Amino acid sequence: MHEFECELLTHAFIGAADNKFAEIRAPSLKGALRFWWRALHGGLPLKELHQRESEIFGSAAENGRRSSFSVLLHGEEKAKVSAPWPDVKVPVPGKSFAINLFDYFAYGPRSFVKGGGMTTVRQYLSPGTKFRCRFVFRNHNHVQEVFRALAALSHFGALGSKSRNGFGAFSCRKHKGEIPQLGALPLPQKLPDYSAFSQQSLYWETRNAYGDAKSAHAEVLKVYRDAKLKLEPRHDDRKRRYLGAPINVKRLDKKSIQFRYAKPYFISVRRGSDNKYRAGILFLPHQIGLGMDAKDKNQLRQEEFTRVTQEFNSKLSQSLKPVPLSNLRLEL
Repeated sequence: MHEFECELLTHAFIGAADNKFAEIRAPSLKGALRFWWRALHGGLPLKELHQRESEIFGSAAENGRRSSFSVLLHGEEKAKVSAPWPDVKVPVPGKSFAINLFDYFAYGPRSFVKGGGMTTVRQYLSPGTKFRCRFVFRNHNHVQEVFRALAALSHFGALGSKSRNGFGAFSCRKHKGEIPQLGALPLPQKLPDYSAFSQQSLYWETRNAYGDAKSAHAEVLKVYRDAKLKLEPRHDDRKRRYLGAPINVKRLDKKSIQFRYAKPYFISVRRGSDNKYRAGILFLPHQIGLGMDAKDKNQLRQEEFTRVTQEFNSKLSQSLKPVPLSNLRLEL
């Protein structure tokens, strides 16, 4: 048995199946672990990837199998909104008013309600929420692989809705049970078919460390937003759709939205051993356009994806500190 003491660093929009209250759920955590396990194995052939994934995480296919481990969560699993929603104002280009940076990146769970302004429409767990995470393995050969995924999740990812914008970031500090050596990040040369680490992956961190997670989170959100606004004029989505199709997709050709991709950027917040907070942005490029009609002029194209993301990445590098992924080791 292995047990970790974890703590939320940023507001987490994560809840039960009926969304009536905020709750940290084992299925949500296992789903996130599955995603980051795949991200660590982008160099595997798809057949081998699916086989190994089903051995560890289980499968609902015709010849389905049970997961090789269980996750038990204890602590503040259910909670209503307690901490106030953060408010960091940023100007709107060409306008005389400012908006809340955190509302901008949490749009959906935070929405405009007529007569009430921006309102939380989905409950969240507050930063500082603590929970214990216990792992019970039926196959101990998978301990290292699961914990490598947990290390990647806690360093680069988050839990719940808007996790790619850094909401639901958490840290794992104290633990019971021996943790195997987790090693370096795998960086295969070939560009993967889905979001996964490769030699084309990039990572940036805030140049400064902060005394609280909110300040670190706000800094990296501001950098990301400024870089996106400089990419092309407002209401022009020809480039931005390669970073993730905007919520307002009416301006885009309907055909192109049939092949909508999630953005390849992952915003994260972490607490270091010095108890200072840093935020980062991970870029996981992948092949796009698989299975598309080559004659479709509206399809997302690999060459354009590469050109747009290179331009965007250069803007991120002007404000954030590039960190070579080859220098990072997975740790818990």
